[in-house]
Amino acid sequence: MRKLYAILLPFALLITLASAGVIDAPKTYPKNGAVETSVPTLRSLSGSSKKQLKNLSVADMETVLGRKMTGMEKTAFRLNKKKFIQYSNLADEGRTNTMAIIGFVCSLIISPLGLIFGIIALGQIRKSGEKGQGWAIAAVAIGGLGTLLGLLLFF
Repeated sequence: MRKLYAILLPFALLITLASAGVIDAPKTYPKNGAVETSVPTLRSLSGSSKKQLKNLSVADMETVLGRKMTGMEKTAFRLNKKKFIQYSNLADEGRTNTMAIIGFVCSLIISPLGLIFGIIALGQIRKSGEKGQGWAIAAVAIGGLGTLLGLLLFF
């Protein structure tokens, strides 16, 4: 039984890491040879000049924010792009990833669950730029050690 867990556990961990986005999937390129452009972050946009911001559209900003903008946000964005980006950046600065905190708490109570939530949180933090990476790393470390000790003691 221990051999089975020793074989299956790394594969389960690898699948969890890949599905959470911590490990990148192989990149696929379009057949027509077009190059995909990367989506800028709020931090990278806040240092941009007016000339660079002139070409930024509402659709581009919605992609950066990861949500649809309201009518008032669109109007404010069209009037003063630089100020809008600065205020949007400040609003996103203080968020802590909820999944990271949940993963940390679960790692203290139910280690495998904390491990999984911590891995998912790392992927979310990497994509969104939220705070909480320390919580997620702690959840993965404590959850991993707890899971490993549990497997060694009970099997």
